[in-house]
Amino acid sequence: RLESVETHESLTEIARDGEAELAGLADGEWIVYAESARAASDRKRVTIEKDGSPEVTLTLADKRTVRGVVVSSLGVPVPYARLQPLRWDSRADTFPQTVIADALGRFQFQVPPKTERVGFLVLPPGRAMTTAVVPVGGSGEAVVSVPEEGGRVRFSFDAGAYPFPTMPWITDGTLTFPAFLLRLSPEVRMETREGRTRVEIPSYRAGPFGVCASARLGTSDLDAVGLGCVAGGVAPGRDLALDLESPKL
Repeated sequence: RLESVETHESLTEIARDGEAELAGLADGEWIVYAESARAASDRKRVTIEKDGSPEVTLTLADKRTVRGVVVSSLGVPVPYARLQPLRWDSRADTFPQTVIADALGRFQFQVPPKTERVGFLVLPPGRAMTTAVVPVGGSGEAVVSVPEEGGRVRFSFDAGAYPFPTMPWITDGTLTFPAFLLRLSPEVRMETREGRTRVEIPSYRAGPFGVCASARLGTSDLDAVGLGCVAGGVAPGRDLALDLESPKL
């Protein structure tokens, strides 16, 4: 049963007996899917031509639940960490809702039925920011480990070439994600001055870190590959500074 219809346009919507009619769609290619609180369908591409009325059948399947716990490198639960899932379908125009771990570091959320892995940007208060990939399904809780200490990262880019939300991408050897997700952390500082946007991350996990002009997307954000990157290495207690040049026309 179709429980809700959400669109990004002012459309006429009729929902009854599992059927929905969307009127007023512009000609072109659209991605259509159905979702309720407990189930979701696959995304399907639909081409709409003038005076055309294509019909699409969307089959809902139960969502899968991801359960996990955020811990420090010593295995101590980290409370109230923010976890921002990356898109399990890179065609989606929005990111999944942020998940906040409870006082014992535990979290859970639902994903579409065919999702096998989920990538996160992990924002633990007072600790090093990191990324993680966890499997979906199986027994027990997924464990997301965050280091106690990281290194400070500063990077800058041309504000005119990358106006919000079209910001550069970040890559750290585990995941590649859009830099605007860093705005979810109150500890990250961003300012624009003299035509350049400067970003300061107080603590990021040790390892490779790069700022990329763009990214080549795969089926999901887990498959994204940064392009046109400047990169270096983050070390605990050290500073890393990177400047991304303006894209060549």
